[in-house]
Amino acid sequence: MRAILTCTNCKRTDEFDKSELENIGTFATQIWGVQCHNCGEIITTENQSSTFPKNKELLLENDIENDGVVIPKRNAEIKFNPDGNAYQRAEKSKIKEYWIQEFFKEHFKDYGFENVTGPYDTGPDFLTDGNVGIEIERDWKSYINHGHPTNKNFSNVKYLVVLSPDRPNPKNLKSLPEQVIHININDFVPWFRTKCKEFKENKEADLEELQPILRFELLKGEFLKRYLSVCPDRERELANCPFCKGCAFEPEDVTSWTLEFIIQNGYYINDGEFSFGEIDPVKLNQFFAQRMQRP
Repeated sequence: MRAILTCTNCKRTDEFDKSELENIGTFATQIWGVQCHNCGEIITTENQSSTFPKNKELLLENDIENDGVVIPKRNAEIKFNPDGNAYQRAEKSKIKEYWIQEFFKEHFKDYGFENVTGPYDTGPDFLTDGNVGIEIERDWKSYINHGHPTNKNFSNVKYLVVLSPDRPNPKNLKSLPEQVIHININDFVPWFRTKCKEFKENKEADLEELQPILRFELLKGEFLKRYLSVCPDRERELANCPFCKGCAFEPEDVTSWTLEFIIQNGYYINDGEFSFGEIDPVKLNQFFAQRMQRP
């Protein structure tokens, strides 16, 4: 994709390729522009007839399963789990083994055990009276696929506890422990849904405490991105930089710039309602240019 743009500085009109586009705004407020082939000024695509994108909004969401990492999303469509609901996932062996272990740890007496210890990091997941092993798997096939039948560390396993209702073939029984116990899915799923809700709420609470730090680091990253775009020695491989007194691609000034910018503009990043959309990318660019001109 190509477009004809006019530089507001030198008034030259030129043709630009889409690959030349760069975001001179922030990750939250994108401003697209290209560098003038003649004078080097940045030409924004605002107020110009162009097939290039103008400012775009970027939807952000905190993905709980990825420890609160901020992930860009192109649309707000709800995506359902392709493996189905909790009942269907349990039947298809699509539930993480961790949750099955946790369920068994709380409900082992319902399956005929009096004393159980575990789960353990190595060997059988649990042990019962007389050092008898209990292994937890999503289905009976996993016990074989994991190589447990030939692993001497699992020679004491007498019980295999699985979530999937799938029954082993008679020819496979010799490779499995003496007893294969199937967890009742109708008991497991309501417990699982409650635990997942609690897990999500705890994660969200942890994330709320980390939000100010994450916001600061994201804003700091905007300054670092701009610095690296003009660094005169950015091709080095972590060698001491003659310009920045040994910065490893992060000059000490970047942290102080970030703090100064936040204070100067009154951005209260501790506020749970704070949004990066409040940050004016034009002000950020002007602030950065001023600091780079300091002696």
